[in-house]
Amino acid sequence: MDKGPDEGEAGSLGVDAFSANSRLVPDILKNKTNTDGVGPVPDEVILSKNTAPKKIPAVSLIFGPGLNRVRCYIPILKNLEREGVKIHIVSGSGLGAVLASMYAMGLTPDKIEWQFHKFGRSAKDYAPYSKDWMELVDQIFLQQLKGKKIQNGVRRLILPIYNIKQNKTVYLSRGDLYWTLEQQLTLGQSLKKSNFMAPFHKEIYNLLEMRRMGADIVGGLDVLTNSVEFKNVDHFLLGTYGKAAAIAKKEIQNLGIYLTVDDNAPRLDSIDGMPEYLQRCNVSGAQFATRMKDYVAKWGTEEKVE
Repeated sequence: MDKGPDEGEAGSLGVDAFSANSRLVPDILKNKTNTDGVGPVPDEVILSKNTAPKKIPAVSLIFGPGLNRVRCYIPILKNLEREGVKIHIVSGSGLGAVLASMYAMGLTPDKIEWQFHKFGRSAKDYAPYSKDWMELVDQIFLQQLKGKKIQNGVRRLILPIYNIKQNKTVYLSRGDLYWTLEQQLTLGQSLKKSNFMAPFHKEIYNLLEMRRMGADIVGGLDVLTNSVEFKNVDHFLLGTYGKAAAIAKKEIQNLGIYLTVDDNAPRLDSIDGMPEYLQRCNVSGAQFATRMKDYVAKWGTEEKVE
């Protein structure tokens, strides 16, 4: 296991517990601000010589947990890209954090889609968080992120983890990506020597924290709150995700814009009905992308965005 930050380091928000050999990231926009070494955010754009510079809002998106259902977020990302909506900051929980990390590191939605498809087929007979399931997560997703820093993506990445001893969620914008995702995929039943675990039993959509991390617009995606069902009943997971669903339902309403995908979803540990589900996600994603585009365009004006 890669070395992670000790309690003092992870208890400090955004501390890099490793060598901070930051590089310049590719431009999100022609003008960018990247003075703190935690990834790019938009700066200002000059519309013409006769107008004052206009600040481009930093748009963030939080991917909620949902095991196999997080694949729904991929067609939503595709729709956002088609509409020209730039996402500058991403965050997430559970497999939502894995997806957010892949997107932040520059993988296209098509590449992410293929890897989640491969994972779904390979892991369909394994219980979530079992040894075999975790080995597939590592093999298909995490190994390609090994050696990367949270702060070195093409988008700013914010990853929450829960500090057990300090009883609080900390938000990391720097540090070792592989280690942090290992903690994101740790639940109470699988704790060993780690003092950290997935945060979604405590919080998922933290508006104030995302704004503190530089987001002007905070959007959220949710595939959990309408139903928590497992094909193979596991009372621990049922309780954990049931609690997460209640938290998500409460917190997501505080965001400026969000999408909760329909209740006719596959069970969390199943891929049965996944093609039809992804088609519905695409339809919902197209509507959400249109709303988000309008929301961004009206940002900073007095006009209310519905």
